[in-house]
Amino acid sequence: MPFLHKSKKREPWFVKAQKISLRTGLRHAIFYPGGGYYKGDWLDGERSGKGKELLKNGRQYEGDWAWDRKHGFGIQSKYVAKDRRFRLVYIGDHFCGKMEGFGRRHYANGTVYEGELENNKRHGFGRCWYADKSYYEGQWAHDKHQGFGMFVQANGNRYEGEWRRGEKDGWGIFYHLDSGQQQEGYWLKNNCLTSFIKDIPYRQSAVDPTPYPIPRVEIQREALCVQYLNQAYAMFLKYNGGCEMHKFCYKMTPSQEKLSSQIENP
Repeated sequence: MPFLHKSKKREPWFVKAQKISLRTGLRHAIFYPGGGYYKGDWLDGERSGKGKELLKNGRQYEGDWAWDRKHGFGIQSKYVAKDRRFRLVYIGDHFCGKMEGFGRRHYANGTVYEGELENNKRHGFGRCWYADKSYYEGQWAHDKHQGFGMFVQANGNRYEGEWRRGEKDGWGIFYHLDSGQQQEGYWLKNNCLTSFIKDIPYRQSAVDPTPYPIPRVEIQREALCVQYLNQAYAMFLKYNGGCEMHKFCYKMTPSQEKLSSQIENP
């Protein structure tokens, strides 16, 4: 019977009013209470789609939006009152309101970075042109050189090797193009621990080449080195005397035995 059918549940009036008030679709301009405005697409009261935002501090963003945040491809710029124009800050990918993905970032001092970013920081592979004319290409982590990379100084000298927290750390090769030399070795916190240097083929075309070829690497105090080696070997036998392979570890040549006897019995 018709009068036994369950009646439809009606929405309260305030729910209907709330839905009507939600912004959806294109809006010419929505002004913020503290200054600035947004012009673009909306979805259920949130900025979503294409839009442009200008804040009171002069920061401007134009690009993709989702969930009321910058999300997708976009361009960030800042108004410079002195020059009466907008300065490009960033162009590239965004994720949940942050610079993340691939993009190009322009710094106020003239430095330009192009590469991968994460959480507003240089992270991954990227290239950076510094304001002092130096250049870096390689891996980054948390806004610092990390991993393998190449750094070219303003004078042309170049380092290729490992980095850690923005410093030379690990194996690397430093090309002294001003003197025509190549230095290969290990670094720790920007300081070279051990390395060997050799003349590069185009040494004579360098700006300030070395006056003489680099001499061969030779042991200056062979007798003292043999003495230290014997002491180390004696210590090894003391703690590893039962090792069956120790007799194959080290065996002095006749000349080394002679030098050793001269040191022990001067």
